[in-house]
Amino acid sequence: SSQQFSTVGRFGGITVKVLKLKDLNDNLSISALRFEYDYSSKYSTDTKIATLDNDEVEGLVKSIKNLQSNVFTSTRETYTEVTFTSRNDFQAGAYFSTDKQNWVSYIKLSKYDSNSIVFIQQKDLETLLGIIEIAKLKMK
Repeated sequence: SSQQFSTVGRFGGITVKVLKLKDLNDNLSISALRFEYDYSSKYSTDTKIATLDNDEVEGLVKSIKNLQSNVFTSTRETYTEVTFTSRNDFQAGAYFSTDKQNWVSYIKLSKYDSNSIVFIQQKDLETLLGIIEIAKLKMK
């Protein structure tokens, strides 16, 4: 099989690529959305990677639009989290900080890896939506 990666865009320190896998035996190809983030500690740099299957991309888009239109415009009395989670444990979401009285947006490339969380601005989600639109064309 062969693998092709093409970079579609960047936002908030995360690089978004389209991954195309082709089975050379039966000529079938599968596309996925790949997120990469370079996490640096005092001692090393580690690339965190998450992959979203083609059929999960629309769910991510709906979740981001829901955050923008319904969630960010609201306030909460208590700590509240709103999260999209993929089959491979990629997360995109926000939580309401009662201390700051605002929503904090994040992408977590693996929900079990605390070093894979990237805090992003709400405007980064708008950028991500644009990147996904380009990616969808490349995934066909």
